[in-house]
Amino acid sequence: MVFTTDHGGEHTIWMMTRHEPAAGLVEYVRATPGSRIATVMVQCAPVAPARTRVTVIYVLTGLSEAGNGYIRAMDETHFRELIGGWEKAIEGLAR
Repeated sequence: MVFTTDHGGEHTIWMMTRHEPAAGLVEYVRATPGSRIATVMVQCAPVAPARTRVTVIYVLTGLSEAGNGYIRAMDETHFRELIGGWEKAIEGLAR
């Protein structure tokens, strides 16, 4: 599966590289041309009938000084904001 996203003035190409539904696991390679490339692993595990624990791991590599700057700025606060945006988008789909 391949798809694109546009956010914050950036165009990113995503490609699913691993899908293990029984393990609740999916992995992507994503590229923001001229900036950075990353792998993103997402694993979901049930913790209660209506609750799921989601683990997200990013591994980022800069492709330019701008990409390196983006990575340097990705502290815990910025990462939580990034993931929070995913959470809101997913909740919006579930309704």
